[in-house]
Amino acid sequence: MRSTIVTAVLAASLVGCGGRDPDIDLRPFSSCADLEDSIIDQAVTEIRWEYAWGFGGGLSFGSAEYGLAESMPQASDDGVSNSSGRSNSNTNTQEVGVDEADLVKTDGDNLYSIAGQTLVVTAAWPPESTEMLGQVELEGDIEGFYLLEDSKAIVMSQLWYSDGAPSDGSTHNGNGGLVKVTVVDLSDAESPVVLRETYTRGVLHDSRMKGDMLYVVSYRVMQLDGLREADGKSEALDVVRSSTLEDWMPRRYDHLRNSASAAWEASEEDVCECTSVYGSDRASGDMLVSVQSLDTSDPLGRFDGTGVLSSLDHIYGSADAIYVVSSEATEGPWQSYDDRIETIIHKFRIDLDDPRPIYTGSGDVPGWTLNQFSLDEHEGRLRVATTTSAWEGGSGTSGVYVMEDDGDELDIVGSVEGLAEGESIYSVRFVEDTGYVVTFEQIDPLFVIDLSNPEAPEARGELHITGFSNYLHPMEDGLLLGIGLDIEANGWESNGVQVSMFDVSDLDNPTLASRLTLEDSSYSDAQYEHHAFNYFATTESLVVPAYSNDWGESRMHVIHVAPGEDLEEIGTISQSDILVEDDWSYRYCTEFKRSVVFSDEEAGDFVYAVSAAGVVVAEVDDPSTLVSSVPFVGVDPCADSNGGGYDYEAF
Repeated sequence: MRSTIVTAVLAASLVGCGGRDPDIDLRPFSSCADLEDSIIDQAVTEIRWEYAWGFGGGLSFGSAEYGLAESMPQASDDGVSNSSGRSNSNTNTQEVGVDEADLVKTDGDNLYSIAGQTLVVTAAWPPESTEMLGQVELEGDIEGFYLLEDSKAIVMSQLWYSDGAPSDGSTHNGNGGLVKVTVVDLSDAESPVVLRETYTRGVLHDSRMKGDMLYVVSYRVMQLDGLREADGKSEALDVVRSSTLEDWMPRRYDHLRNSASAAWEASEEDVCECTSVYGSDRASGDMLVSVQSLDTSDPLGRFDGTGVLSSLDHIYGSADAIYVVSSEATEGPWQSYDDRIETIIHKFRIDLDDPRPIYTGSGDVPGWTLNQFSLDEHEGRLRVATTTSAWEGGSGTSGVYVMEDDGDELDIVGSVEGLAEGESIYSVRFVEDTGYVVTFEQIDPLFVIDLSNPEAPEARGELHITGFSNYLHPMEDGLLLGIGLDIEANGWESNGVQVSMFDVSDLDNPTLASRLTLEDSSYSDAQYEHHAFNYFATTESLVVPAYSNDWGESRMHVIHVAPGEDLEEIGTISQSDILVEDDWSYRYCTEFKRSVVFSDEEAGDFVYAVSAAGVVVAEVDDPSTLVSSVPFVGVDPCADSNGGGYDYEAF
C-alpha cells in the first residue's frame, strides 16, 4: 500500500490543513508556454520537498518508488460461435463490447499467442492436428495484443533499458522507457509481416478497444537527465529552471509500410498537442498520463492524443468512457486537503465519432481503490469501492460510493460506509444493481450491496468464511464464482488455491454453495490476472492455471462448474510434453498462462492450455489424456528485453 500512496504524492496542490481546497476539475492548457510553466513549477516544488524530507544529494524529480496497482476485471462475452456449430471461449474482459489486450487470442481456427518476444500462430482445429504455422519476433516485454477482423494484430509492448530498433534500421534511445505498438499482418499465417512500429516515450499502463477504436494509456514521469548528475538542491533547481518544454514532453516515433516489399516511412511528433493536455488547480502531478487513440479500421492511420498532468493508479474503461484514477497522499508536496487518502477520478467520454477521448468532469471519494474492478458504470452512474487506510487513524473501513455526472463534475449521490472495520478490500465486482465486496483480515467477509436505489444504497447480506477471494466472476442463476486462497482461521496458514461458488440470489442471505481447494496448489495467476480465469458456460467448465511447489511446475486445472452442483476438479494438464529443458529458470518462464476452450457439436469439448513453451490440447472431460501437443520450436520462451525487474527511478 505504501508504494501506491507514494505514487499519488503528486496528485494535489500543497495545501496542508489550511486554506481553500483547490478545485480538482481539469482544464486544458491555453498554450505551450502555459504548460511549460506548470511543469517547471511542479518540478521545483517536488525538488524542494524531497530535500526538506532529508533525502538531499541528487534526488531527482520523479525518482520516487512507483508501485502501480495491477489491473484486474462485468462479465465478458461467454464465447464466440460460428456457422459450423463450433464455439470457443474468449478473452475474459470487464465490460461486454470493450476488448482488452491478452496473451492469447483465437479466430476460431488458429491460436495466436505470445511466447517470450515472439507472436506464434498455431493451427487449432481440428484438435488432433494442431501444429505450429508461423512466428514473428517482436521487441520488448509484450503485455498483450488485439486481434483485428482483417487478419491483423496490434501488439502492446514495453522497452525498458534497451534501445528501440525499428525495422527501418534506425534506433531510439530506450533509457527513458519506450511504449511500442506493433501492427502485424497475419494474412499469411506462415509468414506474419510487421507493417508498423510506433514508439512513445514512457511506460505502458493499460489499453482498451471499443469497436475499431484503440486506446493506449501510458505515462511518463517528468524526468531530466541532468537531474541525476545534479550535486545538491541548488544545482538541481538550476537544471529545472533552464529546461524547456521539449525536455519534458514525450515524443512519438512512427515507422510504417504498406507491405513487406514496400519502403519504410518514418516520422516523429509530440504525443499530443499542448492544448490537448489537461491540469488542475491542485497542480496534478509529475506524470504526463497520455491516452493515444487509433482507428484500427486503418491500422496505418494517425494516432491522436490527450494528456493529463496527474499521477496514475489505474484506469477503468466502460462502454462509454475512460476513467483515469489516482489517489492523493497524506503527506508530500501535493498532499490532500484534509490529510486523508482520497481517490480522484477524471472522466473522458469515448465517442466513436471523435478519435480523442473528451473530458467531461472529475470527482473524488474517500479512501483508495484496489484495481479497475473497484469501479463500474451502470445506467450513467459510476460506482466506486474504496478502503480508508487505518494509517489515517482509527482501524480503517471500506465503503461504496455512487457518483453521477451532472455535465460538469462527478458528484457523490449515495454511499454505504463503515464496512469491515480493520480490514481491506481484496476483491470487488459490480453486477447490474448489486455490488459484491470481499475484505480480509483473518476471515473473508462477502458483503452484498443493494444499489437499486443509487441515492440510498444499502448493505444487505454478509457472509463470513475462512480464506479470501482475490477475483469475483458473475454467473447466471444468482451465482458468483471466486478464486483466492484457502486460509486457516488463524489468518496465516494456506492450504492452497481455493475456488468458491456463492449463491447470492437472496441479497439478505448470501451462502457458500460450494468450495474446492485445488490439489497441491500454492497460487494461481487467475487470482490477480483476470485474463487467466476462463469460465465457459457452454461446457460448464472453469479452467485456471495454478503453480505447485510439490510438482515444481504449473498445471492447468479443469473444474466442473454448474448451477445446483458442487464444484468438482475433473483433472489437470501437465507441461511435461512441451518442456524441452528441466531447470528452474526455464520452468519459471514457461508456466501456463492462458487457456481457450473449444466446443463442437460433433467432435466434443477441448481445452487448449497455452504457455510460452507451447500448446497442450486435452478433452474437457478427460484433461489428463492429451489429444495433441505443440512445442514452440525455435522460440525462446524466456526472452526478456532487459533481463531484470522494473526500475522506476529510470523513468
